[in-house]
Amino acid sequence: MARILANKTNVIAPAAPFPFGRIKDDTGSNDGTPVDEDVYGDVHQFFEKLLDIVGITANDLPENDTNGFEWIEALKAVDSDTVRKAHGDLFDTGNTIGSSVELFSVGDVFIFNKKIYFLDVVGTQVEVYDLFTGSHLPAEDFLLGFSGARRFFIANNKAYVTSPTEVKVYDLSTGLNLPAEDFGAANLTSPEGLFIDAANDTAYVVDDSGTRTVEKFTVSTQTHVLTIGSGVIGSPSTDCYYVSKDDRLYVTGANAAPTTIVFNSAGVSQSSEDFGGVEALSPDNVRILGGKAYLRVSNEIFVYDLASTNNLQGETTALGSNFGGGFQFDLANCWVGNNDQTRADQFEFLINF
Repeated sequence: MARILANKTNVIAPAAPFPFGRIKDDTGSNDGTPVDEDVYGDVHQFFEKLLDIVGITANDLPENDTNGFEWIEALKAVDSDTVRKAHGDLFDTGNTIGSSVELFSVGDVFIFNKKIYFLDVVGTQVEVYDLFTGSHLPAEDFLLGFSGARRFFIANNKAYVTSPTEVKVYDLSTGLNLPAEDFGAANLTSPEGLFIDAANDTAYVVDDSGTRTVEKFTVSTQTHVLTIGSGVIGSPSTDCYYVSKDDRLYVTGANAAPTTIVFNSAGVSQSSEDFGGVEALSPDNVRILGGKAYLRVSNEIFVYDLASTNNLQGETTALGSNFGGGFQFDLANCWVGNNDQTRADQFEFLINF
């Protein structure tokens, strides 16, 4: 819905060269277009929605050279393929990155700084490829020093990896473990899903054992803050994703509906926002983008509308065989780990307004 300019109070009627009408100045006799919500409300809503579509959280500061021009960045992003993220279906491009010559088993993938990082769980290492050329960058690979890694996340120019007993931290530029920054050994039994909220110095880690919980940590001090979801999260639980602007933590993996449980950062259940039905039992990964949730279940990605919690059946994407290595979005695509071919496959967004 949008309110028509020509129908507003004291507006100059449509005529060339202003076919939609024109704002009228006040001559001093109260005959100008009013400054009110009816006239300007849709203008503000448009720009707020523009930021939401492209995933930019406003810094709430004046637009200038110091604070940045976020409206311009949003317009540039809409002009690119970013808009496909919020309003599109996926289709397989046939393009891939990685090969069995260099990778043994894709445990997870992460997109950062125009590169794709593979968590190679059999090879117990992280391998790095150029996202645009597909070239392997062996000088940036690094060893983990353990086996059994499950999830991988990049923040603060560091790599965070779930080991069998804790979250281990690596300097991304050197590939060296930073043992003083590792955390969770005293609070985690079987860590799996991992999300780092760098802006709030917070880590959320799914502990896939016992009652299955999400453990919240302060990253900089390696301290445990909160246990979330005890007795609420279904079995098994495998992944989590936190959206700062909405203060929502999505925990997925249950083998009975709802398959995705929603909390806020204080650990309070938001049960009316839970979603996921029998079509998406035991999802391995969850990503939130443009008002939608993407759940990977075996060889399919299911899409849900967050506002209504409805399954958007027309946007379900069949991946093919043996896709089990996580998935991530870049500006125009979804990259899905493929264990069978030890690579990541590219799925592009079709525009679907």
